[in-house]
Amino acid sequence: MPQSTVQKPPPVFCFIITIIITAVFLWGGDVDASKHEDLEIYELNNGYFSIKCTNWGAAIISVFLPDKNGEISDVVLGYDSVKTYKNDSTYFGSVVGRVANRIGGAKFTLNGTSYKLDFNEHHNMLHGGHRGFSDVVWKVIKHQKDGKSPSITFAYHSFDGEEGFPGDLKVMVTYSLVGKYKLRVKMVARPGNKATPVNLAQHTYWNLGGHNTGDILSEKIQIFGSHITPTNDELIPTGEIVSVKGTPYDLLQPSVIKKKIKGLPSGYDINYVLDAGKKSEKPKMNVAAIVWDKKSGRSMTLKTDAPGVQFYTGNYVKDVKGKGGYVYEEHAGLCLETQGFPDAVNHPNFPSQIVNPGETYKHRMLFKFSIDGKTKTRKLINCSVKQNSQIRTSTIAKMSTENTKTNKKKKEVWIWTENKQVLTAAVERGWNTFIFSSLHRQIATDWSSITLICPLFIEEARVFNEEAKLVATFSEISSPEQLEQLQPLNEGADNVIVDLLDWQVIPAENIVAAFHGHHKTVFAVSKSPSEAQIFFEALEQGLGGVVLKTENVEDVLELKSYFDRRNQEGSQLGLTKATITGVEMTGMGDRVCVDLCSLMKPGEGVLVGSFARGLFLVHSECLESNYLASRPFRVNAGPVHAYVAIPGGKTCYLSELKTGKEILVVDQNGIQRTAVVGRVKIETRPLVIVTAKVDSDEETSYSILLQNAETVGLVPANKGLYFLRFTIPVTSLKVGDQVLLKLQGGARHTGIEIQEFIVEK
Repeated sequence: MPQSTVQKPPPVFCFIITIIITAVFLWGGDVDASKHEDLEIYELNNGYFSIKCTNWGAAIISVFLPDKNGEISDVVLGYDSVKTYKNDSTYFGSVVGRVANRIGGAKFTLNGTSYKLDFNEHHNMLHGGHRGFSDVVWKVIKHQKDGKSPSITFAYHSFDGEEGFPGDLKVMVTYSLVGKYKLRVKMVARPGNKATPVNLAQHTYWNLGGHNTGDILSEKIQIFGSHITPTNDELIPTGEIVSVKGTPYDLLQPSVIKKKIKGLPSGYDINYVLDAGKKSEKPKMNVAAIVWDKKSGRSMTLKTDAPGVQFYTGNYVKDVKGKGGYVYEEHAGLCLETQGFPDAVNHPNFPSQIVNPGETYKHRMLFKFSIDGKTKTRKLINCSVKQNSQIRTSTIAKMSTENTKTNKKKKEVWIWTENKQVLTAAVERGWNTFIFSSLHRQIATDWSSITLICPLFIEEARVFNEEAKLVATFSEISSPEQLEQLQPLNEGADNVIVDLLDWQVIPAENIVAAFHGHHKTVFAVSKSPSEAQIFFEALEQGLGGVVLKTENVEDVLELKSYFDRRNQEGSQLGLTKATITGVEMTGMGDRVCVDLCSLMKPGEGVLVGSFARGLFLVHSECLESNYLASRPFRVNAGPVHAYVAIPGGKTCYLSELKTGKEILVVDQNGIQRTAVVGRVKIETRPLVIVTAKVDSDEETSYSILLQNAETVGLVPANKGLYFLRFTIPVTSLKVGDQVLLKLQGGARHTGIEIQEFIVEK
């Protein structure tokens, strides 16, 4: 029916109906998403721009905007099919909750009751667990497709105990197109008869140049937050609120992402504490961030009444087949997730996220788009966050901008199996490319119907995808002569798969050398995780990928564990400045010298401490001494009782180190890598006890015992007398000196951090 013939109801009537719907939903209506409903796409269009969303996860799946030339583009990442969102691990466009972001240890205590939650990232909870709000069907209770103010309201009833959270919770999310180029998002939630934490976020990935135009690194961003909540190596907040001044996190002025991100090997994934509106008891809408894309002329200003915004640069997006078959890679989009602070349930100094019965949670966002490219840079509001006396503050150590590991191409893993359990394990760990023989096409078809995979098919010496496009060549190598006949420049595909039938190490090294400098990715067929490790590490550079051929689920788990350890290398730990409060001679003790299978350079050492809550950076013996020659493989680490940091965010006792065990090597900028222990020497030596405190916590003391020797030293915090030195020898250490300390949770069980009360002294 033509629009002009439709008789619209009076505005007052529409308002009353909306109020009734809201009241019925929040005060007694039952919207049970567990009842299966069809997945649908809904459109909003006001004549200037349009969006599409779906009832799966209440997700925004498209935003269509013109550029400065009038060309329409979709500026958010997503998929062609709604069904694909059901298998999505990136949270494209979804509403995430009941508690967005991470909860450390997947547990918290509320009103004297401890709650154990569903963990889905290491031992932590991310975005509400395996079945968070992004992975359920929402009920559409109101939809106006077009007109002056198009809008849609989704509702979801989260039941008591869902993912471990206490109490029922009824949630509504409304998307509205208001004004010419404005998208408003409103989130409302009300608990039943139990108090519960609530922290909802909208997880759209934006690329203002267009979802299929590459990465967002050339875009410019400004974030109106002068502080962040730093995290540990599992991205769990430490509880501090620190200044961004002098770090890559300083985006107070418009900054090109590419220039700033160089100082962050893992990219941006951090919560900013928003400056504006802190003096107001009632939350107000304030500018959180502005993004510009010069080429398209599009810009986006984000306002919110939330206290924080998570800035994420799509660091874990890789080989994701998106709309129109376009493949999204790392940094293909950016997220600006307005929110409460992550892990606030475990940090009483953070703004509370607890909503009690009778109270209503509210969260608003406004995305304002500009198309003419003439948006003026806003001047930063000249205000600072008044820190509560309970909030610990510190400064971030300046981050290194010279990390050669960031330029290394990421390693790939393809899976060759006929075992469905292996498939499931691989997909759950982010590996979705599978190889099948031409005889097993039906298996590939069956598996593709239950989860999102990329099937490849071997036909003679060629590997094709579903569209019969050549993806790789395949060669079986059983002799040096066959290896020499492998001509990388003559191969027609971008990938080369080699199956080394009889030998491993020498062929892997020769293949790495043969393909050095070429654009091709070389895969080796591996029958076990240990074989895969050989191929990844040959000649240090390693092959570009492996094809893990296995029917054993444990092989997938072991290889993923290796990848987790490998990916940890080059990432950055937050080191804190500590002031020495005591240096005293004590008795004799059994001290441990740790000799590694690799060399350390000036500024590098290992993290050691008497208490798990704080580990000192103990420097290696790589520097020349007046008495002894340099031993760049050695760290004189301390007595046998001390904790030492090992990969995976764990610790062990120095007494537990032995030949072949892995240990964490860290430099003065917090850049970490993994090294292998070659030998451990335990000898009785005189000891010195060193104590220290940090400025933000005068009550807590940190301690380490070290051998009283000139070759033993701590890494200074690059201040004053020791600015140009890499170490302060323990024989020269005095009260008032400042050294580097790694703060962490104090409670440990078998080296793993746990959430429980503990006193160390």
